Amino acid sequence: MPWNQESPMDQRVKLVSDWLGGSYTKSQLSRRYGVSRPTIDKWLERYAALGVDGLKEQSRKPLNCPHQTPDEIIAKLLAKKNEHPDRGPKQIIDRLRVSDSHIQWPAASTAGEWLKKAG
Repeated sequence: MPWNQESPMDQRVKLVSDWLGGSYTKSQLSRRYGVSRPTIDKWLERYAALGVDGLKEQSRKPLNCPHQTPDEIIAKLLAKKNEHPDRGPKQIIDRLRVSDSHIQWPAASTAGEWLKKAG
């Protein structure tokens, strides 16, 4: 016979229902469910905003990548490579730095990776 196990989602729903019942404080709920008070605050805020769906596990994927090479720079790099197909990434980046010095161009190795990806 299998053990009776509760999913984290079921525990969160019980936590919220215990809170809404008014018979427990946040400190008591924290001890009872083995989570911190800020975690309880987070779940209660999500429940208030989204209902039961707010208690589901959410993605931890970052929304952006700040050090990613912008598409405009990649487009200029590829255009310069098409103008001079015999030049490598170092020469192309050097020429781009001379022509557009106000732009912060990537390293030659990064340019080489983008050129390799573009074929």
